[in-house]
Amino acid sequence: MGNDGGRDRKAAVGNRAVLGAGLSLAAVVAVVLLVPGGRSPAICPSNTGSEPNRMVRVATVGEIVEIELSSTVPFPTRALRPVLRIGSQEFLLSRNPDDGRLDTLIFTVPAVDFPSLNAGDDVVLYHGQVPPAGMSPGETDGWSVWAFPPFDPSLLDCVPDPS
Repeated sequence: MGNDGGRDRKAAVGNRAVLGAGLSLAAVVAVVLLVPGGRSPAICPSNTGSEPNRMVRVATVGEIVEIELSSTVPFPTRALRPVLRIGSQEFLLSRNPDDGRLDTLIFTVPAVDFPSLNAGDDVVLYHGQVPPAGMSPGETDGWSVWAFPPFDPSLLDCVPDPS
């Protein structure tokens, strides 16, 4: 032990206790990083969307916010890229999850843009250009439109309800 009065040893014992409880060190670090200032993370609202379309996750990742959307109807791979519209703002940078599933898209939103998104804003996903006004969700005249529950900023960095 150094001049730290045993802090290193206590930290090591604490880490083993956490790791022994089934949590990985990466999970512990992720929670600490997601919750600045040591405050407890908020519990996610239970109404993140019903099938077929749901906003699964909204998470801060460095200087971006990832918004993960899923649907029971897979998002097709097309020549025109998917567009996420929240209110009047559109986001074009997206990817499928690492496992390649087509029922999920993860959009990247600059963290500086996130505060301008409003609770209750319409959330729509489509491919390419703006669908005609009044277009209802589903496949219509060659347009694919997915409507999601209204935007809820409280989803940012929340954790699922453990119960």
